[in-house]
Amino acid sequence: MKSVYVLILGLMLSACSHEQSYVPGEIEVVALASGGYTPTVETLDSTAQPTVNNIFLTVEEVRIHKDSSAWMTIAEPNLVFDFLQLLDTITVVLADTLVAPGHYTQLRLIVADSNEVVIDGISYPLIVPSGTETGVKLNLGVTIEGGETAKVYLQFDEETAIVETANGYHLRPSFRLNIELLP
Repeated sequence: MKSVYVLILGLMLSACSHEQSYVPGEIEVVALASGGYTPTVETLDSTAQPTVNNIFLTVEEVRIHKDSSAWMTIAEPNLVFDFLQLLDTITVVLADTLVAPGHYTQLRLIVADSNEVVIDGISYPLIVPSGTETGVKLNLGVTIEGGETAKVYLQFDEETAIVETANGYHLRPSFRLNIELLP
């Protein structure tokens, strides 16, 4: 009987010694504007060049995709941001959370259907194609190790953001990513 107890105790100790401690990584998603540009609108009327005063987007969710995994929601800010007010010194943290180490392929911003653009002082609905279903899609391509932080800067390019069509104003996917890995 003692040998059975010794065998069970030995197996338990062996299993414990092979467990690896889990150290998560971190991802922080920060939105900012490229700054210094005057926003333009591609219009149907080539003679007029309207002035864009505001671009209001309601970011409902921030999702990331890890290799061979499902989409994961990492934040639900559900807040309205005026992306023209963002500069290098004025930023918005959209997500800051711990994640499992691994390779992350894509980031998506799921936006509400209540976005708007203010042009020459008049507010118009702003259509974000697939914004409410699959979101604004951005290739991420970053590997996060345990204990490492990936700062993902979403740089909003206000210079080429708005396109006027017969159906209204559309947001062209106008974000660039800069990623900084910190130990």
